[in-house]
Amino acid sequence: HVHRGGALADPRKQHARRDAAAAALRAALPYAPHVEYTLALRAALRAYSVSAEDVEVVMRELGGEARGGDFHSAVLKVAKGGDYERAIGLMGEMQRRGYMVNAVQYNACVNACARAKRWELAVALLKEAGPRADAVTYSAAMKACEKAAQHGAVAALWRRMRAFKIPPDLYCYTTVIRVMEKMGRPDEAVKMFYKMKSRGVQPDHVLYKLAVVCASRCEDPDTSFKLLYEMKDEARITPSMASFGSVISACARAGRWDDALILLLDMEPRFGVEPDIVCFNTTIDACGESRRPKEAMSLFNLLQRKKLQPNVITYNCLMKAYDRGGMPEKVLELLPEMLKANVRPNVVTYTTCIFAARDAGHPERIATLLSEMSDSNVKLDTFSYNTAISCARKAGEPRLAIQLFSRMKQDGVKCDIRTYNSAMSACGATRNMEAAIEILRDMEAPDSPVKPDVISYGACMSACQKAGDARMVLEVMDSMRPRGLEPDAICLRIAHLALTEARRYDDVRRIERELTERFPKEGLPGEGPGGRMQRERKYLGVERV
Repeated sequence: HVHRGGALADPRKQHARRDAAAAALRAALPYAPHVEYTLALRAALRAYSVSAEDVEVVMRELGGEARGGDFHSAVLKVAKGGDYERAIGLMGEMQRRGYMVNAVQYNACVNACARAKRWELAVALLKEAGPRADAVTYSAAMKACEKAAQHGAVAALWRRMRAFKIPPDLYCYTTVIRVMEKMGRPDEAVKMFYKMKSRGVQPDHVLYKLAVVCASRCEDPDTSFKLLYEMKDEARITPSMASFGSVISACARAGRWDDALILLLDMEPRFGVEPDIVCFNTTIDACGESRRPKEAMSLFNLLQRKKLQPNVITYNCLMKAYDRGGMPEKVLELLPEMLKANVRPNVVTYTTCIFAARDAGHPERIATLLSEMSDSNVKLDTFSYNTAISCARKAGEPRLAIQLFSRMKQDGVKCDIRTYNSAMSACGATRNMEAAIEILRDMEAPDSPVKPDVISYGACMSACQKAGDARMVLEVMDSMRPRGLEPDAICLRIAHLALTEARRYDDVRRIERELTERFPKEGLPGEGPGGRMQRERKYLGVERV
């Protein structure tokens, strides 16, 4: 009687009455007469709060009196509860009793399979549905395949849908475009988006955001700009902060810092969106990539006027802008300012400062910066030490580079091939042949995790050549071959120089022959107009004397 209480204008009250009917059914099951009991069971199937377990009890109670409508309600309720196996079983029982299964039941079962990540079963149900499958069925099956990363299956379903001439809906297009973006085909995704619009399907905010991301990955800022303004002017959708960030990033990668700056300044008056710190950081980075430190500093001052708190990424982007703009002193000045603002520097911050110390002619600050990193509880990793060693060597402080290498090993930081090669190059700059050979032998040890490459042997040969030991140069070069390495043109040139300085002309000729045979396009050291003749006169004349 509660269920038959009449149609009510308020749907919420109608749902409440159906829920009350389901509760009354559970209390009255042992006492109801047969006819009213059957009607109550059918009413319970249509109640909104009935669970999958209740449906199973109701269908068992109905038994042979279950009709097509009862099966329809049961399939929908069980599928909504996520029990796809029971829902498919009810659909099969429905067919065995001669009732027709329609697209709504197939859609419910395919959606249940999609939630359970059973994409094979979802595709099988879609094929079983045949002509009864509609756009909703295909959309659910595509979603199941997308969740399982079966992008080829999504493409096959799309082709099947077009072959059956089923017009895709918004959700089908969204799934296909998202799959194209995941497959690394953003240009095709943008074309699909505009094809969808030409067919009269209006995109929502999710699809617009996806299209903006795809256009940004195509390195096409013009299309990204166009989509942003379409969202605002045509669809009346306010772009999200992530959409603005994607377009600004695309401008930065394309070197169009001015477009990124225009969009940032246009966000609030044109779109009614106040830019956040992420948008400012991306625009500052775009200015840094284009070597525009003054514009980057202006943006930094603007975000402070807007009461936005700069974070470590903000300072890193500004440091990068100063570094690329040839203002290393400004980079070093930002570090104490950053600490004063209670912003904790990270590895990127200190690495940028190390590069700036090298460029500004302050190599003594490299070791100080590493100590500050340790004091600030910033982990000193392999990259940090490699940067410091390389910068010290290139700044004309090879002894500092060797000290940093020793400190790195004492701290227990893992050395890689770049570390060893930089250290041997620093040994060569100080003519410390013994240290270079010792590093190379450490790398050649059986238990060494890092094995030497051709560059390692070339660095050690260069150290021996600068120390004036031609015999050791040949010994290091000959030790390469048992390890399956062949000296490259640089190694052969180093050996040629060392042997020429030592006046070992027979070995010089041998090296020259190997250079000519293996690297005919490289040419010989000192080769030029008449170069070979001058070289012959140089050492053959000495031999004759």
